[in-house]
Amino acid sequence: MDKLNEKILEVIAATAPLVLAYFAGIAYLSAYLAKFSISVHEVDLPIPIVLSYSFNVFSNPVFLLASIGLAIVALLALSDAKLKSVIATRSGLAVIMIIGVFVAGLLINKIAQVAADQRSEKVLSGDTAWVSFKAPFSKYEFEMSASTALRFERCRTGLLHILTTDKYTYAVCRATPTEGLLLVQSNDGTGFLPLREFKR
Repeated sequence: MDKLNEKILEVIAATAPLVLAYFAGIAYLSAYLAKFSISVHEVDLPIPIVLSYSFNVFSNPVFLLASIGLAIVALLALSDAKLKSVIATRSGLAVIMIIGVFVAGLLINKIAQVAADQRSEKVLSGDTAWVSFKAPFSKYEFEMSASTALRFERCRTGLLHILTTDKYTYAVCRATPTEGLLLVQSNDGTGFLPLREFKR
């Protein structure tokens, strides 16, 4: 392997963990927030916060088992003399890297969905923090339809925490086992985002 290939591998080794962690965090948050009718694009999340959510993917037992399996396959493959000669060329190295990134992306995305399903089920079963908003709920009442107001009355006694950002706290209340309302308040207590209904 020549010097250029070694440098390429060094750059990949230095940046790949950060890129994979960011992708894992975004994949997890996208799947998790979608369970409550929130798009990840409407939530202002700084990079460190996204990276911290990748822990939910990397700590999942499925990820650990899959990583061990892939490591064993890689070690067996690298012991093959023909594969070593392919990796020694730049084009061969590029192909191997593309395949590796593709497989890692598929694996991370699938496990992120599994982890998001597990976490959202815990939230909706009440296994999360409870939220008390600073502003009174009366600020919402003027924009409710009759059916929404009925759901709101059923669930206003308890708000379950979903996510907190620099600006907003997202919470959900369950009107029924399969339906609920998403409530979002600014952290300074000065206002709410529009009320939103969701169904599982």
